[in-house]
Amino acid sequence: MSGPALAYGYDPARIVALRTRTLDAIEELRSIRCDDPLADDAVRVVRLMCRNLEESWMPLIDAIHDSRAMITWRRAAGITSGRGVAALARLVEQFGATSGWTTTTGLDELSDAELGRRLRRSIDRFRRAAAQGGDLAVPWGGMGRILDETARRLAADDGRLARQLWRDVGPDGLEDVVAAVDASGRIADLELLAGVGVDVRTAERTTASLATVLGAIATTGPSPRAIVVGHASRSIHLARLVADHADAFDRITLVEATAELVAVTSGSGAWASEPRVLDLRAETASALHAVATSPTLALQLLADPSTAAALATTTHLDDDAVEAAVAAALSAPVVDADALGDVLEVVAGFVAVSARRDITRGTRRGIALASGAFLPSIAAKLDARLPVDVAIATDGDEPATVVHLGTYDELAGLVGQVVDDDAAQLALGVVVGAFRADQVEVATAAITDRTHLDVAGARAQLSAALADVSRVLTLVDHAAGRRDALLAFRHGLANARATSVVGLLGSMLAWYPAASPLARRIGTLTTRGLVNAIGSTRPPTVPDTGLDADLAVDFLATLVALPLHDRTLRERLGLAGVDDATWRRLETLLDDLDRADDDTSERSTVRSRIRAVVDADPDLDAYVETIAATSGESALARP
Repeated sequence: MSGPALAYGYDPARIVALRTRTLDAIEELRSIRCDDPLADDAVRVVRLMCRNLEESWMPLIDAIHDSRAMITWRRAAGITSGRGVAALARLVEQFGATSGWTTTTGLDELSDAELGRRLRRSIDRFRRAAAQGGDLAVPWGGMGRILDETARRLAADDGRLARQLWRDVGPDGLEDVVAAVDASGRIADLELLAGVGVDVRTAERTTASLATVLGAIATTGPSPRAIVVGHASRSIHLARLVADHADAFDRITLVEATAELVAVTSGSGAWASEPRVLDLRAETASALHAVATSPTLALQLLADPSTAAALATTTHLDDDAVEAAVAAALSAPVVDADALGDVLEVVAGFVAVSARRDITRGTRRGIALASGAFLPSIAAKLDARLPVDVAIATDGDEPATVVHLGTYDELAGLVGQVVDDDAAQLALGVVVGAFRADQVEVATAAITDRTHLDVAGARAQLSAALADVSRVLTLVDHAAGRRDALLAFRHGLANARATSVVGLLGSMLAWYPAASPLARRIGTLTTRGLVNAIGSTRPPTVPDTGLDADLAVDFLATLVALPLHDRTLRERLGLAGVDDATWRRLETLLDDLDRADDDTSERSTVRSRIRAVVDADPDLDAYVETIAATSGESALARP
């Protein structure tokens, strides 16, 4: 209940149990005897404990046991404060954890200012009790209830209470809160909760409330945020609290704390000359996964060149966590088109790092997974004779911003490292296959909509769309260096025939509403999941002619399949004169090609049969040869 009729009560059965156990404890303490003079001090402590229970606690327990006032008592109307109410609140607070009262604690009647003072006192009491050892049930319970009430109020707070807490607690008090996090964390680490009289569920609830309070105070300004972020890199328990309760912290605090953890774990930035005392790899991985739930947060993290470089080069960071963070960051244009420029800057940083050092497996896989978000913007700029510069349009009359990714060979160096990892290579193959499907769809729509185009114009439209694909394939082929090095890539390419970049990224970004500072959260498809979905990173047989021959098969199949079931498109591409029997033969052969799957020998045989049908028809032959020459495919399909 709440308001003027607020009731207090307890479970009488638990009071009876408490009384019985206290009497048993007194009896046990009385039975302790020892004649050894060296045990005099210990015996004296036992006697004092026994007297304390007999003379202080038992009369109070008996009074509660015999009285019915606390079962049905209601405060008088109009009493909102005063010595009596405060005394009752203290009584409830003092005995609640021991008696197990099922009641409000009375804390909801306290002002925010008084609650803040209680909070600091309870944390200080717990911290000192933890340092001394012994039963922590009462101080932990008292601190937990005040933290729970504070967290409850903060959930509906507009920032006023958080600022009040920071004024009341101050830097020293915030240090005490961090010390309490450490103390409770050490007890949990050593699995001593039961030994100090605290159940696991209570400990977890107190930890969550601690995170809420810390997170709220950190949002109030740079000073408290700096304290939290600074201690996260020096306290394994605070680092774990931030990572495991990321929703309790605002975006800036979470990103800054994660960047600090990456710096500490990698030994970069200000930590380059500092000894690494704590092993924070697990906490850093958890923080990276937390940041990766939002492309915007992940991009904010990687926008710092030193953090991005640390992720790209530190081999002892968790690969899955790095993959998740990199993939989320580079996927940001999917949720915010204006993020493309920042994403390309991050890619440019990876290009520069890869020119000097090997990049980590997680980084390679993250780049491959998210490449569909930025690949369309760079495909047209891929020319071995020119630097790869991408112009990003700006609003209004401002000139476009140009992002320099590097030279063609430098970009190829990054791609070469990506395809050195089979899982990353597979993912890149799927993305490029999806990109090809998108380009074909765009060209088909343009040809259909632009009724003024003649045959040459329609073919030019298709050629231009496929030219971007050819440029990407040329880059990958150039980057790999060896003709047999792209087995996983061509496997992914073949298994992406019915996929689009939008569809692929849609499967990566599983949206759901989040009532937390981490708005627009995502679940990111991993390379491991992609490998499991496709079933293999390598085709069962090794082609002796490399990527180019396989591309020739895919290219020919794409050109033939495009007008197969669309008579309007046939006419627009100058294929209206091809008879139905020829189209039926081609449809049968395309089915044979699908059944051939990764059997290179069979695919090559089917391609030869398709080519024979195409060569026998002058219109089809001219169509395929024109597109091959003008799209750049003929340069890829070396004999």
